[in-house]
Amino acid sequence: MFIHEFLRGFIRANMEDNKERRASFRKHVTETKALSDKIKANWVQPTKPYGFWQSGPANVKYTSHLKEPHTFDRGLKPSS
Repeated sequence: MFIHEFLRGFIRANMEDNKERRASFRKHVTETKALSDKIKANWVQPTKPYGFWQSGPANVKYTSHLKEPHTFDRGLKPSS
C-alpha cells in the first residue's frame, strides 16, 4: 500500500492543474479565433491595387489579341 500511495501522490504532484489547463486552452482558442477573424476580414480586401489590370504588363496578351485577333498564342497566323 505504501508504494501505491507514493506513486499516486507522485503522479498527482506532476500532473498539471485542471483549471490551469482549461484556462490555457481557452486562451489559445480565443487567440486563434481573433486571428482567424482578422484573416477573414482581410479576405474581403482586393489582392491587386485599383487599376492593376489596366496597366501595361498585366494587359499585354489581351491588348495584343485586340490588335491582331486572328493570331494564336505562339504568334502564328492561320494559313488560308
